[in-house]
Amino acid sequence: MSTAVVDIIFVDLLRYDKETGKLYWSVSTNGRIKVGEEAGTVTEDGYRRFTYKGRSYLTHRVIWFLEYGYWPNILDHADRDKLNNRIENLREATYSQNRYNIPRRSHNKSGYKGVCQRGDRWAAFCDRVYLGTFDTAKDAATCYYIVARIFHGDFALTNKEILNG
Repeated sequence: MSTAVVDIIFVDLLRYDKETGKLYWSVSTNGRIKVGEEAGTVTEDGYRRFTYKGRSYLTHRVIWFLEYGYWPNILDHADRDKLNNRIENLREATYSQNRYNIPRRSHNKSGYKGVCQRGDRWAAFCDRVYLGTFDTAKDAATCYYIVARIFHGDFALTNKEILNG
């Protein structure tokens, strides 16, 4: 079945609820799917997907198609919640932009993204660019925050929440 035919079928098969950001079946495609049931299941990677005619689809990509009529190359969840598929939370992104809002690494000891300890001081980095050393981790995090916002705009995952807390 061609992609264009599947695109048209999705319009008839699925219903998007803009308030909840959820996708529901409008038609039962087999004995297991019930009309009105939310499409897909949450998989190990944290995204909701469903299978149709042997092919797997990410629900947020289908929602984008249903709303805008084309398939994006890369979509980003602005709030980083993989299940928040409200259209206002979805945005097109480049590969690089999508990587900007990855959280700090699990082995990070400073508690801040872009900050690591260097002796008894704290160094800030953004995109592997050295920003300087600081007396406190919070000062280094503030520097990272400013530079990340300049470099990456709205796609930057910054330390704002931590710094305001």
